[in-house]
Amino acid sequence: AVSGTNNADTLCADWVPPNPIPAIVCIAPPGVGSFQDLTVYWHGVATVQSHSYGYNAPAILSVSPNSVDYHGMTTVTILGRNFGPQQQYQKVLASRYKFTWQAPSQVLVSTRKQLPCQSVTWVSDSKLLCQVPPMPLVRQNVNTQERSVKATLTVQVSNQRNRISLSASLLYTNVPSFYSCNNERATGASSDCFKCCRNFCISDALSTGAPQQGYIYSSCDKTCYSYCSQSSPARPILRRLLQVYSKLRELQKRL
Repeated sequence: AVSGTNNADTLCADWVPPNPIPAIVCIAPPGVGSFQDLTVYWHGVATVQSHSYGYNAPAILSVSPNSVDYHGMTTVTILGRNFGPQQQYQKVLASRYKFTWQAPSQVLVSTRKQLPCQSVTWVSDSKLLCQVPPMPLVRQNVNTQERSVKATLTVQVSNQRNRISLSASLLYTNVPSFYSCNNERATGASSDCFKCCRNFCISDALSTGAPQQGYIYSSCDKTCYSYCSQSSPARPILRRLLQVYSKLRELQKRL
């Protein structure tokens, strides 16, 4: 029993805590996030415990297959835990002004540039399907002997990500050697990027047993103009016209 008055400044004459102390058992619903508030209502009075609990961060245990062609578009299976509920991977309107749709959670593929999966399919809290994006058209750390580039998968759920580990690794294969050329400040056909890219492109084509015909050179020119930030189709045509004009001028001088 508790005796006293309703005057908050007056202590109880005597108070004995209940034994055992009553407890409330709450089974947390599915959710995400490391910092969650807990609110307890007792006779209409709310008591809030800030950041009193949180959900575990996602973890990747395996990726299968763990190697894909550099063109991407292959679907890989990601097994792990704590991927969150399905609604986390359903796209919602992120911006009413730009009409962009984005899912609260996503799977990212990282090389020297990070890209989201083309699509993510939620299967369960421990299984996701990711359609791997094509390898970005930027300079990469290419293993020129194996013609491969290492990538890392990241599952981002709310404000949490999985730890980087070997089990979250992915390998892009059949990567052209010219991806090792620096295209960050490329300018035109005379750039070091274009020369580097063209040499590697032709070498790769010949090493794979491609017919040694003129189309290899034109194909590599087009590829390297695109890789070296000169993707306009008029650029290679203009370059060839300038080469023809230069040869005609030399011929006129000799005559």
